[in-house]
Amino acid sequence: MMARATATRIPPSTAVARHPTASRLARDRGARIAFAILAIILVGAFFAPLLAPFPQDAENAAHVDQRLQPPSLRFLFGTDHLGRDVFSRALFGGRVSLEIGAISVLLSAVVGTLLGLVAGYGPGWLEELIMRGSDIFLGIPSLVLAVLVSVSLGGGIESATFAIAATAWPRYARLVRGEVLRIRVLEFVEAARASGASARRIVFRHIFPGVQPVLTAQAALQVGSAILVAAALGFIGLGARPPSPEWGLSIAIGREYLPEAWWIGFFPGACIFATVFAASLLSDAIQRALDTRLARR
Repeated sequence: MMARATATRIPPSTAVARHPTASRLARDRGARIAFAILAIILVGAFFAPLLAPFPQDAENAAHVDQRLQPPSLRFLFGTDHLGRDVFSRALFGGRVSLEIGAISVLLSAVVGTLLGLVAGYGPGWLEELIMRGSDIFLGIPSLVLAVLVSVSLGGGIESATFAIAATAWPRYARLVRGEVLRIRVLEFVEAARASGASARRIVFRHIFPGVQPVLTAQAALQVGSAILVAAALGFIGLGARPPSPEWGLSIAIGREYLPEAWWIGFFPGACIFATVFAASLLSDAIQRALDTRLARR
């Protein structure tokens, strides 16, 4: 009986290593900092109607007698040129900026991943067509391309979202294609091909799970870049439009009142910096957690 119990006992190292990536992320200092910052930003944006002291100021409200008030106990981030509470608008602005970033990253990731899978496992002529198309998009600076797409679509939040997605999909396509080319020659894929599995089953059942880790790291990094581009489009008037509390538009409004009312643009800019910084930290932490060579060290 003792021998049988010993034979069925799970080694401690196996029990601990069931979720190695999650455990590495939990031990990573950068990941903990990123999660803390992102948690604060997400809670503030999601519960903005409850946390904002003046939720009506997120719309086209005006309080002329309170305009350009500096930060105080009543107005934590001061007031803008219309007397609206900058703190309340920053909370609601997080909703707009995060929504643009999340939707644009989702669109670009879906399109880029599908094209990358086709390019990596499809016929050579189709791979060449997709890769040359991605080269054309990558040859144009992201912000310039986003401006061109946004102008052609008429501007606004929806146009900015599609414009950002149009600038980002080639990165996913090239990244996924490279991973597919690496995985498709491995033994388990060759075994599935020899057993008669269809190309669709091989791609989505055997290859795609190996692509997911690098996609996760790229998406985390791309969220920060998307928010930056959305803020730039809002700043030049091609993204969100007044009275939207979007962070980039708020910076554009605050520019007109520098240096006296510095707080109008400073605090939305600080929100953008914190979000992009946290997304970059999280992306680096995910890459470290997925790198088995670093894990062994």
